[in-house]
Amino acid sequence: FKLYKKYNSEILKNENLSNLFFNIDMKLVPVLKNMEENGVLIDIKYLKELSEEYDKKIKDIKNFIFEKIKLEFNLNSPKQLQDILFDKLKIKTKGIKKIKTGISTASDQLEKIKDLLEEELEKKSNTFNFIDSLNIDEVSLKDQIEIINKLIEYREYEKLKTTYIDVLPELINKNTNRIHRSFNQTIAVTGRLSSTEPNLQNIPVRTEDGKKIRKAFIANEGYKIFSIDYSQVELRIIASLSGQESMIDAFIKNIDIHTQTASLINNIKIEEVTKPQRYAAKAINFGILYGMGARKLSRETGITFNEAKEYIEKYFKINDKIEKYISEIIKISHRDEFIENLFGRKRYFKEINSSQKFIVSAAERMAVNMTIQGLAADIMKLAMINIYEKIKNRDDIKMLIQVHDELVFEIKEDKIDFYIPILKEEMEKSYLLPNNVPLIADIEIGNNWGEL
Repeated sequence: FKLYKKYNSEILKNENLSNLFFNIDMKLVPVLKNMEENGVLIDIKYLKELSEEYDKKIKDIKNFIFEKIKLEFNLNSPKQLQDILFDKLKIKTKGIKKIKTGISTASDQLEKIKDLLEEELEKKSNTFNFIDSLNIDEVSLKDQIEIINKLIEYREYEKLKTTYIDVLPELINKNTNRIHRSFNQTIAVTGRLSSTEPNLQNIPVRTEDGKKIRKAFIANEGYKIFSIDYSQVELRIIASLSGQESMIDAFIKNIDIHTQTASLINNIKIEEVTKPQRYAAKAINFGILYGMGARKLSRETGITFNEAKEYIEKYFKINDKIEKYISEIIKISHRDEFIENLFGRKRYFKEINSSQKFIVSAAERMAVNMTIQGLAADIMKLAMINIYEKIKNRDDIKMLIQVHDELVFEIKEDKIDFYIPILKEEMEKSYLLPNNVPLIADIEIGNNWGEL
């Protein structure tokens, strides 16, 4: 009770957080309780087959690497991996993080090594003529890139297998035959929900492997898995907060935002935009929210580093208000050492005025992200609260899963048409974004979460 008095008067009222706390976070508690009790049905037989498939993939990768380096070692041993990469393969360590036990071989550092090797290969390709490019140094450089790629793949498969494929069957409740995970409201600093046992938020979103794992989440007989998710919510938020007219106009008129971005950057008509141009525009539209640089854009789209650099410059020229908004958020976060979203949810950045450049850059990216992702998270919470009020006493619909911009339900087959307009309206009307940018919710229906 002493804590209640302290927090209620000194923090919630003084920091203007009462509305956020009582009308969003506390109202969400019964919703999450209900979702935890509902649980989700799992296809055990399918997971067993998937486990065998991944065993084979992992074995093939090991054999490939061992054959390339003519040596067998433990891929899970950081020490042995250090010896192989930096002593045997002689991969340069400049720019790679150093830890107590030597040079780091963490996943993010492997990605960095891959970038540096690809950069080196690009330089060599530009320097040598065709005959020179066949020399032994370049072949070994290509081998190094291939080995790093396989190591990244190996890590991903191992992680999916040990985190989900082999673990999900062990988490099934014997009384209900369902998995009942725990939702956490106070872990993600942006205000996003997270879940444990299992953490569904970490299943890869756009990969084939992620889809395979989602296929294990099935509906009861006579029911369907029903997913509703916000379409490009973070782009809609940045457009509305920055007041970027071209983007706002595209969302209001329901024009494909990536096609429009490509047409403006390449100075061509919308109907002239090619698939690769749209793909590059999509990568930059989403990447810009998280401080994507030219190197990453180049890697994701296949364009050269210089083209990617020029692309980003053009992007900010046509989206000058987004650039201004990002600069303003960074300025405020340096001044106040915290940033808040439209609902008043705060995130502190005590390290933003550090003397170390990489710490400052990371904090600046997180500050910009907080105003966008933090708002998206709170909009989703409002939608969940409103939907729960409409469905809480019904047996033909269950709210099962929430992951980022997506809500997943189990709905009786003959009731789907009845619920579509209700769920769509509650999602789209949960909050009115500035500058009248509309929220749009997309619907998918299937027998499992992966085939949606």
